[in-house]
Amino acid sequence: DGEDSDETNYNAVKTKADEHALFAQQVSSLSDAQRKEYLTGALRGGPLLKYSSRGREVALHFFKISDDACHLKWAHATSPTDLKYGFPLDSAMMVCPGRLAEGSFHGADTESHPELRLVLRLVGGLQLELEALNRMSLDMWAISLQHIIASRSTLPVALPYDIPPNSEAYMPYTHRDAALLPGTGPGGGAESVPPYVVPGARHGAVTTRLL
Repeated sequence: DGEDSDETNYNAVKTKADEHALFAQQVSSLSDAQRKEYLTGALRGGPLLKYSSRGREVALHFFKISDDACHLKWAHATSPTDLKYGFPLDSAMMVCPGRLAEGSFHGADTESHPELRLVLRLVGGLQLELEALNRMSLDMWAISLQHIIASRSTLPVALPYDIPPNSEAYMPYTHRDAALLPGTGPGGGAESVPPYVVPGARHGAVTTRLL
């Protein structure tokens, strides 16, 4: 009595990779109508708190997915139409919402809500750290971005949770960063990014393919 038996049920400890796989499965199991509703909202855009990787204060920005679903763009909340920041979604590798969102979150205070955080992991070991204002907003962005990533035919079915930094696979996440990359074209390094970084079959060529 009191000893474990072969019939004892053990709860397997879930790793971050397991939890992310479950999240991806949940998104893929949504109906087309449900995914369309989330993606339509992200195409319209909305506010998110953005944590700075350069030590700046946390700031409210307006984010939106471009009409062709190829870029994630953002601007300061005070000038939401000035969408001068952004990066191609081809460089996005993994969406990590809520408890999966691990990062530095520089400047987070006692009013921060970890359960509303969202991390978008990019090639080259970069990541974008955000925080939604409510759960509905978090779901909209997490599901929309995950759907876009999963829709890329060139992306492996299963990605390792730990994506090792790779300077050769660096992809700019702002126009300023693109200008810092070595290159021969007038736009700086954006034209010299190795071709294997940008998938040949662009997922967002026609937005209706995702809707």
